[in-house]
Amino acid sequence: MKKIIYFILIFNLLNISFKDLNAQESVVLSIDETYIVEDYIFSVDIKTNLVENLVGFQFKINFNQAFFVENIDVGNELTSSSLTYNIDNENQSIIFVYADVNNPLSSEELSILNLEFRAPSVIENQKQQLLSLDQTFHREFVFMSEDFQLSKTNNVGQNFLDLTKAMIGDVNLDGVITLIDVALIQLHIALLDTLEGISFRVADIDNDESLDIIDAARIQLYIAELIDSL
Repeated sequence: MKKIIYFILIFNLLNISFKDLNAQESVVLSIDETYIVEDYIFSVDIKTNLVENLVGFQFKINFNQAFFVENIDVGNELTSSSLTYNIDNENQSIIFVYADVNNPLSSEELSILNLEFRAPSVIENQKQQLLSLDQTFHREFVFMSEDFQLSKTNNVGQNFLDLTKAMIGDVNLDGVITLIDVALIQLHIALLDTLEGISFRVADIDNDESLDIIDAARIQLYIAELIDSL
């Protein structure tokens, strides 16, 4: 009788260990800090923390009604044809469903989705919340072991950093406008460096989609307080 009890205890311990090795307890979704200005098209990557052999997921996010969804795509390692999504613009939400058992994914930090938004024409606050995880929708991430056994977790958290409004003229995004910002434009014009994304946009003072000495000169005038605004 004692041997049977010992056997059951050992079996349960082994079974617990097997589950721990093959099931991920939780997943955290995150987006990095992102800078925006008015009427600017920008993208955010939704990432996960450490995952092993991820083959599918489903969850729902809500997005700020002031922002318009321009485009949705999967991360570089995911299969675009395996993603299904449903945008509800009336309720500012998106449901994502993804499954691909032929392409298990393992990474310390995995980009699973790329969302492109257009910022509103007026941004009143310095910080803006863009995304939140809908807690009422059934969230699930599915993993597959080497012997094709599936496990899942619905313990999904979020770490969605707020958007930050950038200042026109603040090319290096340090919160102040200085001669360094002028110098960065000059380096770009001289083809010694390249400004891209939000840095290019805030450097383009006259918003003509090109950088030239006029943009640099206007910042100099602003620093010297010869003009009141950019």
